[in-house]
Amino acid sequence: SIHDIAKSYQNNNPDTVLILAGQELQLAEKFGQKKHQANALKLIGTAYWNEGNFSKALDYYSQALKIREEIKDKKGVGDCYGNIGNVYYLQADYPKALEYYFKGLKIGEELSDKNGIGLCLTNVGVVYFDQGVYKKALEYGSKALIVYQKIGDKDGIQNCFNNIASIYGRQLDYYNALHYYLKALKICQEINNKAGVALGYSNIGIIYWDVLDYQKALNYFQMSLKM
Repeated sequence: SIHDIAKSYQNNNPDTVLILAGQELQLAEKFGQKKHQANALKLIGTAYWNEGNFSKALDYYSQALKIREEIKDKKGVGDCYGNIGNVYYLQADYPKALEYYFKGLKIGEELSDKNGIGLCLTNVGVVYFDQGVYKKALEYGSKALIVYQKIGDKDGIQNCFNNIASIYGRQLDYYNALHYYLKALKICQEINNKAGVALGYSNIGIIYWDVLDYQKALNYFQMSLKM
């Protein structure tokens, strides 16, 4: 379908997405297909997001949200809340970001959507981390970890370990930071996430650098570079 073709370009060619998703939107409007309208609007919003045009991304995500609400697509509404929250987060509008992440979290809980819940909890934790509210960042990061562990989402688990490690690192608790970075690295190795392994080596190297163990820091930086 035209939607699938457009979606295949969303991470590397936003201009093509705008053309194809624009065509999909016109067809959907012509035939009154609300769901396809919302899908196209989301794709257009994501294309603008990838171009760094956050005001237009917000506009199209908001249009998609309105349609999702009209057709009572609760899962779609939750996804829109997450997208809108992400735009506000990148604009450093943390109160608005939290508002939409919490709205998304509520929808996720109503639908028992564990992946959605885990993602929203993670996002809330990241916002608190950026604000320097480390107690709340750790609270929500830990809640997200529990959700991902329950559903066996290893990528979600390693992401939570990295986030928790970053919180401890920011507080100069290097022992716990290293502990969680190593746990994240182990999972990335298990699932063959090479980018995650490279990042893990780098993160661990930074911790050893911070505690003045330069030889170990160098070893991990070299492993990261090689990966």
